[in-house]
Amino acid sequence: MKFFHVYNEEAFKGLEKNGLINKDSGFKIQHAFSVPECRKFNNIAAISTKLHTLIKENKYPFYVDRIAGGITYHKYDFDQSLIEEYISVLGDWFLGFQLHESASNRRNSDWQRILSLMDGSFGPYDAKKLRELSIRSFAKMPDGTVLAAFSQDTPEHYATMTYAKTPSEYMEEIKDLFLRRMAEVKGRILPCDSYYLATKIQNDMGMNSFMPEVGCQIPQMRIEVALARGIAKMSGKTWGTYYECWRESRDGDLPFYSMPCYNSDTSNEWYLTQETHPDDFTTYGKNGGSSRLLQNRIYHYALMAGAHYFRRSGVLIAVMLI
Repeated sequence: MKFFHVYNEEAFKGLEKNGLINKDSGFKIQHAFSVPECRKFNNIAAISTKLHTLIKENKYPFYVDRIAGGITYHKYDFDQSLIEEYISVLGDWFLGFQLHESASNRRNSDWQRILSLMDGSFGPYDAKKLRELSIRSFAKMPDGTVLAAFSQDTPEHYATMTYAKTPSEYMEEIKDLFLRRMAEVKGRILPCDSYYLATKIQNDMGMNSFMPEVGCQIPQMRIEVALARGIAKMSGKTWGTYYECWRESRDGDLPFYSMPCYNSDTSNEWYLTQETHPDDFTTYGKNGGSSRLLQNRIYHYALMAGAHYFRRSGVLIAVMLI
């Protein structure tokens, strides 16, 4: 089983010092609106950078977390020639670009927000009005650009659409989403789903690996794993699990998410702080999020089920173990 670490130049020596870099290691980089441009794929993973050299010389598995989902969406033009380079170097172990909870985020979050903002209208919509109503004040790019409160598409794209009223209509909508995202990255989409599983569709469309998200908020892990394992085995592809360490908590009637934080400072791979995001990254320290006992159980279940890789999500130690 391969274990994916967040690549961070400041933390790499700590990983080496503590014996965490070996033949079973893999790396990912974070991709989110809050990440500085110098840390995004086209720059940090460019040819001849430290990361590219490390991967090329050691053939470490690699992927990008994420192209969309689970966080405010922003458009980014991934370097197509650089994608080709990693496919050439790693083959199928360049897992690609994580598409996170696409069908469920879209239906249960984005569309519900649109219906609320647009007084229940099923669309299409005025794009300018939808953008103005959906601006999320805390979601700012490093250059200060404020983003709209959607995780899977822009307001301008949603404005052209109508709300799917039947399962078959929604199936066509998510197929369109998959095709558009795959076209952005030469087909290298890594689906990471939880509540809405579209593994068979994703396999038929040519996705190379499957990574169900598991954790304390997500029931029926055995079904998720069985589906990913069965379809991957049938098609000769890889699969793994993505453990989310977040936990929903409440302050009175208001829900929020907390995460574990083992840092001596508040840095994290998302480049988010308590001041720039509503969730709680630091208050509870090592007692935030879900339990490490649960994480251990999920790891052993994935291992015994034959997973090819394992990834822990959430706020990790950014300057760790040095």
